[in-house]
Amino acid sequence: MLSEKVVLIAQDAYSTIPNELNVNAVPTATELEYVGAEDFDKAMVNDVLPKVVDDSEGMDFSELYDFDYDWLCRCLRLKSYGPYFTTNRIFCPDCNDVHRGEYQVDLRSVPITPMPKGFVNDLTIDADEFIECKDRISFKLLTVKDKMHIDQDTMFDRSDGTKNLSLARLCYQIKSIGNQKDMTPLDVRQYITKKMSAADYEILKDCVAKLTNFGMHVMGYTACPVCGSKNAYYIALQQDKFFRPSVGDIKQYKSAIRSGDWKKLPGNPAEYVRKHS
Repeated sequence: MLSEKVVLIAQDAYSTIPNELNVNAVPTATELEYVGAEDFDKAMVNDVLPKVVDDSEGMDFSELYDFDYDWLCRCLRLKSYGPYFTTNRIFCPDCNDVHRGEYQVDLRSVPITPMPKGFVNDLTIDADEFIECKDRISFKLLTVKDKMHIDQDTMFDRSDGTKNLSLARLCYQIKSIGNQKDMTPLDVRQYITKKMSAADYEILKDCVAKLTNFGMHVMGYTACPVCGSKNAYYIALQQDKFFRPSVGDIKQYKSAIRSGDWKKLPGNPAEYVRKHS
């Protein structure tokens, strides 16, 4: 099977990675490297992506923004196994209920919000956004390297064994607060936990979310299995389980190829913007 083009969401953003990549399907031998791997992201970045992307020598995939990494993984999954995915939960706002079972959905229904034109990766939240905080806060987009560091950083582990991901992501994104420059995640954590009020922390999270509201959504849309509403949705997280299609998913992919519903990899983010705003 020939390689197919994937256009990254962030354009002219990386020092070692071009705007467009030619991606091949995952060979069986390579698949064994990430299925069940202790660190899925590390296996993908260091072992899988260099093997499936054409002319990848010299590319550092860890410098990808996390949303471009998720997008590239999504395209790799579509290229290797097709767009069908069996989920066990569908939420329908019209039914106001979560339906549980086994439902086959189409990953092409997951929308993408494009990056603003002229985007510069140096984002700022002015002090007047906050209630008590008097400092201006600057931050950058999260990279895959940041994401992998967060996974290993015990500083954000809770007593129940879970990780405070929302706090961890902020601490790795924020680079300066007021006159404090080149802050480390530990510096940021100490500022937030010791100097920032709970209300201002909520404002901070909201501002960061709004300023970085682009990339692939975590949910896709499908028909409700009970009422038929087109507003129902499902969650499709990037993890090793996501790369394990059922036999039914693969058979549906084969049918789509033979019927002409699947002709090529939809690897341009613009193809997904028009489906859902």
